[in-house]
Amino acid sequence: MPMLKHVLGKRIYLIRTPHIQAISMLAIKVVLLLQLLCVQAQLPILTKPAGFRMNNCSLSARIQLEAFIDPLCRSSKFSHPILKNLSTHYKPDEVCIRIVPFPLIFHVHTYEVTTALYQVVNALEDSVFVEWLEAIYEVQDVFLYTNGPNFTRLQVREKVHEVANKTFPNLANSPWTEESARLHAKDQLILDWRYSCSQGAYGTGLFTLNGVLLEAEKGYWEFEDWHPFLHGLLHPVSN
Repeated sequence: MPMLKHVLGKRIYLIRTPHIQAISMLAIKVVLLLQLLCVQAQLPILTKPAGFRMNNCSLSARIQLEAFIDPLCRSSKFSHPILKNLSTHYKPDEVCIRIVPFPLIFHVHTYEVTTALYQVVNALEDSVFVEWLEAIYEVQDVFLYTNGPNFTRLQVREKVHEVANKTFPNLANSPWTEESARLHAKDQLILDWRYSCSQGAYGTGLFTLNGVLLEAEKGYWEFEDWHPFLHGLLHPVSN
């Protein structure tokens, strides 16, 4: 049976041994404090569900699965192909997977990189999100290792712009790099981040399945881990 614990009043199902990734206790305390402030403050009503849908899934699907990710988090990168596989395995009106960016404070450049996620999608359309996220995952190490941690904010933006323009050549005709576009994307990111906090998120490897917060032991679940949950919800056994 899954273990059950409460974080700020939220139920979190822990499968197998409870595990939190290599996060310092200080970082956890800061995130939980910020989360508490988010919960206590009035969360603005979102104009649309937080995050980005995979495979153009239906918001009225029986199963709504939210995945909280950081584009510079290794476990988020590992979980991506699994979530992508799930999104195509089930019909869009059966399972809807939404990716909700949740940048972690101990990844130095994740704020700038995550903001760019929104900038590019705003300039093009929601359907490019998965391709754009995958392009960032491909260059994840650039920001995490070697000289990456020493990049200035401007250098991070320039590198992200380079990757974006290479991935989507038609961006050249869009003012997506202008400061007004960046500030708008920043506001969207902050709103989604606050929403994530209100749902009980405090890191990656966390998901909500029809509103119930789940924590993956190693930061992500394999397809074989997800399937029993989803299949059981889609095909409940009558008593």
